[in-house]
Amino acid sequence: MPNSQAANSNSSNSSSAQYTESYFTTCTGLGLPAERLLDILDAPEMAFKNPLHRFSCDAILDMIAYAQEQTGHKSIGLLAGTNFRPSTFLDVGQAFISAESLRHALKVNAKYQRLTQQFGQTGLDVDRKSARVTWTPYIEDPERLRPITEAVYAGYVSIGRWLLWHYNEDALVVYFRHSKPCDTDPCAEYFGCEIKYDQPFDCLEFKAGLADVALPQANPELLKTLESRLDRALKNLENLDRMTNQVHQCILYSLGQMPVNIVDIARSLGYSPQVMTRGLKDEGSSFRGILQEVRRQNAEFYLKANRKSLADIALALGYSDQTAFTRAYRGWHGVPPSQTLPAS
Repeated sequence: MPNSQAANSNSSNSSSAQYTESYFTTCTGLGLPAERLLDILDAPEMAFKNPLHRFSCDAILDMIAYAQEQTGHKSIGLLAGTNFRPSTFLDVGQAFISAESLRHALKVNAKYQRLTQQFGQTGLDVDRKSARVTWTPYIEDPERLRPITEAVYAGYVSIGRWLLWHYNEDALVVYFRHSKPCDTDPCAEYFGCEIKYDQPFDCLEFKAGLADVALPQANPELLKTLESRLDRALKNLENLDRMTNQVHQCILYSLGQMPVNIVDIARSLGYSPQVMTRGLKDEGSSFRGILQEVRRQNAEFYLKANRKSLADIALALGYSDQTAFTRAYRGWHGVPPSQTLPAS
């Protein structure tokens, strides 16, 4: 049976540990005690170290509401969203970077968005005059969801400017279902455009031409590899009662970030090594086999990204040296990794 952390991952309205942590750190940065915030989230601090842990969307909203009440800060969502980066969304963010255009990036994001959060769904409509990023929330109360809505749109503007290298590009107009939160309007200052509150929908409009501007860092081959990983992540999210899927996803997120061995992965998932080994055996898999599969996938990712040397890739995959990585790669593909490096 899955442990309590893994079981929590199956919540139908939940957010990833990485995404939740961005709001958590925003709140602690305002001086609020971490212990109290974790209590509201009903999670131990180590939950952020478990890449499979999912946090209840309602608990996240309760945490933000508490932070707003204690600090008087009415724009915590906006503050969190301005700090969003592609890395906040792990592989989904990397796919964003690798897409051909903003239109393409938003299409990829819509497909995999629930891996990050299940507060709502974004979409894109484009006509001759403007492009509109729409937001369809899963929570009806616009005032309760206001911090998330503002964070979502602040994040899109921040990342969109970064992707396009148009740092001074402002939106045309932003529509919010919620009311204006205070006399001063930090949203208007950040977005640099008119903000319309108490609207029947949430929407951000920008120049239509920007939707199809070629992104400087587009990488179709890398995106193909990322989409394969993301498809597996969606499958894992839907079947986290399987030990194999839990271990696969945990290794995928942990490799290159922390030591990857059976003891540490079991601890991250809340199991003993013995229990995890038995569970994997019952499903016809093994820790070593899963580790090798993830290493192979990550090797393809790093080689196509063409951002690391072979020595750095070996280190990121947890090999003792480049020779060990080369030996493993030759076993997978019959050729050394140097023969598959993209032309510079």
